Amino acid sequence: MDVEKSYWFTQFEELGDWLAERASRSRRPARVFTIGKTASGRDIPAIEIGDGPMHRPVIIAAQHGTELAGTNGCLAAIDTLLHDQSPTDENITGWADKILKACTVRFVPLVNIDCAIRFRQHVPTCDYSDAYGTGEEEWERYAGDYNEPRYFLEKQGIQTPRYGFTPEQMEQWRRHSGRGPGFRYNDRGDDLYFDYKTFRAPETQAIRDFLKQVAPNAVLELHNHEHPSRVFAPVVGTTTEHGLMQLAYGEEMMTRLFERGLPGSKHSVRTYTYYTSDDYLQFPEYVYQHVTPMIVFAEITTGYLNDYLRKAMHDDPMNRRDIDCPTVTRPQRILTSWSWIHTFLDLGVARNFQ
Repeated sequence: MDVEKSYWFTQFEELGDWLAERASRSRRPARVFTIGKTASGRDIPAIEIGDGPMHRPVIIAAQHGTELAGTNGCLAAIDTLLHDQSPTDENITGWADKILKACTVRFVPLVNIDCAIRFRQHVPTCDYSDAYGTGEEEWERYAGDYNEPRYFLEKQGIQTPRYGFTPEQMEQWRRHSGRGPGFRYNDRGDDLYFDYKTFRAPETQAIRDFLKQVAPNAVLELHNHEHPSRVFAPVVGTTTEHGLMQLAYGEEMMTRLFERGLPGSKHSVRTYTYYTSDDYLQFPEYVYQHVTPMIVFAEITTGYLNDYLRKAMHDDPMNRRDIDCPTVTRPQRILTSWSWIHTFLDLGVARNFQ
């Protein structure tokens, strides 16, 4: 299989149609629907596969719309569940039937579609490595494109909220630059990942309402980052029992990743950390507090491991083992995401998501 050709998906406006076409060809129960609208009024598509009565796992990707390896891995996993298609060419005969006998699996493959479309306009391949070099100046350019207008405003002494920007700040930025926000945000300037206390953004409202309706007993959230692929657990504030459960899933996800010959962080599963504030709450914390204790947060590498970042990693005990990590190809990123979803579901059914 040509994994990149099959699943390196950039036609974001057609995601709902892609899901519907795949569902229509499957012998298994499947339903495509929308969970709500983005800040610019676009549909946020989702898919439900199977009708197993015991478990209700949910996989969510790309709350930051440039972090698309999670999206691409979701598409590969959806093909696996619908059509027994394995992007690794493993023999998975009977696996999907086993999962769907126990589970009804739901995917939201791309939450922040508005941002993904803006990213594609800037980088047509949707691959950071095609747009940014390895030097320190390139790192600064990349960080600015990702985070603006934060740097612009902070240089003027203006404090910005962690969850994004106020309407007045966004207006000031647009007057200055003629552009929308950086790649971290939706079209309004909201960082969706931090918006799970006030729910300012229509996207986070849609996720909240979707989770309330489904009441999942397990959630996997996928991001991308510049560092080698890694899993974070446990969520801050977990009980010992819940923390050990989350760690077990994270460790198994990393173990099977290496067994499949895919690169990842040489450090063990990371302890999840978060910023504290009365104004915002990060997504994994929201899920743990209000939805289910079975939450795992994972980051697939973007493949853009800049030399400046390698130097910074060398001086960081939490990252030093990873400074010689190779550049990861697009197929490897897709397979990493697929492997983690596969392991999450496989171990979950074996352990009743406990």
